[in-house]
Amino acid sequence: MDNENKRDIITVNKILRYISELNRIIEKFDVKSYNDLENEYIALSSITQTITNINELKKLINVEILNKMLIFNKIKTNATRNIASHDYDSISPYAVYNVMTKLISDDNINEMEAILNDITKENDESECAATKQ
Repeated sequence: MDNENKRDIITVNKILRYISELNRIIEKFDVKSYNDLENEYIALSSITQTITNINELKKLINVEILNKMLIFNKIKTNATRNIASHDYDSISPYAVYNVMTKLISDDNINEMEAILNDITKENDESECAATKQ
C-alpha cells in the first residue's frame, strides 16, 4: 500500500495545483460567467486543457481514495475531456464553465485537502512502523 499511497499523494497534489492554475486563468481573463468564455477563446482553450489534465490524473487515483472524494468524483471531467479531444469545435463554454466552477469550489478543495492529509498521515504512520521493524 505504500507505493499506492505515495502515488495518490503525488496525484492529488498535482490536481490541486491544476485547480490553482484554473483560478489563475480565471483571474487573468476575468472570467465571471460562461459568456466570458464564449468571447475569450484562449481562456476557453486553457481551461479545457487544464480540465483534461485533471481528468487524466483522476484516472490514476486509487479507487478507494477516489470513492472518499465524494464531490470531486462526481464532477464530469471526462465529458469535457472527450469533447475537447474528439470534437473541439462543439465544446460548450457553458459546460466547461460548469465543470470549472465545481472544481474550484471551496467544498471540493477542502474535501480533497482533508483526504490528502489523511493519506499523508497514513503513509507517514506506515513508514514509521516499517522503520521500527
